Amino acid sequence: MSLRKVTLATAAAKLGVREEGSNSGEAVKIFQNAAGIKPGQPWCAAFVNWAAEQGAKQLGVLSPLEKVPLQGLVQSYVDYGIEHEWVVAYSNVLPGDLFCLFDVGLKRYAHIG
Repeated sequence: MSLRKVTLATAAAKLGVREEGSNSGEAVKIFQNAAGIKPGQPWCAAFVNWAAEQGAKQLGVLSPLEKVPLQGLVQSYVDYGIEHEWVVAYSNVLPGDLFCLFDVGLKRYAHIG
């Protein structure tokens, strides 16, 4: 099985995980710890990182996200993706590709999935 499929299955197994309060909870803390961020911080990027790490561990390979600096920060994935030519046209998106949403108020990308 491919890393993409294993990672998707790992992420899908966490469907229904909810925060307890704001950006907190036992499951959320696991994701935050994997990305090296403190409890209470937004966790979407941490979850993406965690799922990729878990998929890679199952296959005995390195996660392609391993070298993304600041693994809990969405903008870091955008910058790394641009630098490494990972950005693809919407018409070429495959299951397992990441998406990022721009926050006009923050003037940066602030959500990933």
